[in-house]
Amino acid sequence: MKPEPPTSQNGNNNVRRRLFQSEENENVHPDLIDLLEESRQRAAEKWNFDFVNEVPLEGDWEWERVPPTPPTD
Repeated sequence: MKPEPPTSQNGNNNVRRRLFQSEENENVHPDLIDLLEESRQRAAEKWNFDFVNEVPLEGDWEWERVPPTPPTD
């Protein structure tokens, strides 16, 4: 008779967790931050809008505030 494989408390087989992050993954976070910042800068130039501070910038687009509409039931 073959022994049963170990299961977790919820019954899942082959439960695995990464307990430690590899050294390669430590460099991913700063790279993602750089990519997000570049994306924000391109969007700000394209739309002349500061998406971080949510304010219009000088440029080709003219932004105006629109009052919110109440939800309909």
